[in-house]
Amino acid sequence: MEKFTKIDYLMCSKLFMPQMQVCEESAEYKLPVEGKVRIHQDKDKLFKEILNDKREVIKFIERYLENKEFGKLSEKDIEKYDKELLIPGFKRIEADIIYKIVNKDFYIIIEHQSKIDKTMPRRMAKYCVGLVDTLNRNTKEEIYPTIYPIVLYTGEKKWNVEDTIKEKEPYQYGTEPLNYPRYNLVDINNYTKEEFIQEDTAMSKALLFEKVKSKEMVDVLNLLSEKDLCTAEIKCIKMIFLYSNKIRNLLSSDNEYYERIMKGEVEDMGFEEKFFKAINLEVKKAIKQMVKEMINNNLSDEQIIKIAKIEQKELEKLKMA
Repeated sequence: MEKFTKIDYLMCSKLFMPQMQVCEESAEYKLPVEGKVRIHQDKDKLFKEILNDKREVIKFIERYLENKEFGKLSEKDIEKYDKELLIPGFKRIEADIIYKIVNKDFYIIIEHQSKIDKTMPRRMAKYCVGLVDTLNRNTKEEIYPTIYPIVLYTGEKKWNVEDTIKEKEPYQYGTEPLNYPRYNLVDINNYTKEEFIQEDTAMSKALLFEKVKSKEMVDVLNLLSEKDLCTAEIKCIKMIFLYSNKIRNLLSSDNEYYERIMKGEVEDMGFEEKFFKAINLEVKKAIKQMVKEMINNNLSDEQIIKIAKIEQKELEKLKMA
C-alpha cells in the first residue's frame, strides 16, 4: 500500500506554508450552492454512512487494497477520528473518513470522489499534512504517524490523474512541476457488476448501483432478487432507494411509497416486498415488450414460448392487445 511518511510531511508542509499558498481549493470543494450538486451530496452521504461502520471499513480494506501492513483486523483494532484538520494558511480542511489503527501509529484517510480531479495529489497530501499538524497541536514531542491515503473513485471514466501536477509559483513566471506522494486508488471501473453482485457487503452494493446504467437496472435488480442478501446489503439498498435517481424512476409509479421513502419512513412499508414487487413489475414489462417484438417479426408461437418462457394463454392475450 502507498503510505505518507515523515519525509513526505517535511516536503509537503513547506508547499502549504502561507507564503507558498498560490491556489485555494476551487469552488467545487467549497460548500455547494443549494440544489446545484444535490446528487453528489447524496452519494457522499451514502458512502460516508457505509464507511462509518467499522465492519464495512475492514471488509473494504481487505477486498480492495493490498493490506500487508495492518494484518488481520477486527473492530477493536480500529477507531474513528472525527476532528477537523488545520494547517497554516487554511481555516479548516475536512477529509471524508479517517480511522486510526489502534496500538499502531497508523492512520487511514478515505476520500470519495465521483469525478476526475487533476488536483487530487495535492488534496490528499494536504489532508495528510493537516492530520499530522492536528495530532501535534497539543503534544510536547512531535509525532509523525504513517498515513495511508485512499481515493475511492466512482465515476464513469477511467481515473487518469498523474502524480505530478503543475502549479504557479508566487514569485516566478510559468509553472513548476511538483511531485506529490502517491495515494491508494480504488477505481470502480476496475471491477465488474458481477463481482459487486456476488460480494456480501454494503459497499459492494453501493458501488454496483454507481456502476450500473439505467437501462441495465431491471436486469441487475432481477439478479439481486435471486440472491440471499445479507443484512448489510439490504440496509445499503434501503439507503440507495433514498439517494438513487435510477431507483426513484423505477418506483415512480408508486407515489405513496416514494413519498414515504423521502420522509425516511421505509421500515414499516415492507421494504423487501416493495423491492421485489418493483423488480417483478419491470421484468414483466420487459418480457411483454420482447414478446411483442417477436410477434412483429413473425416468430412462431413455439419459438416465442421457448424464448420468453410464457404460457400459451398469456401469448394469446398479448397478440390481442
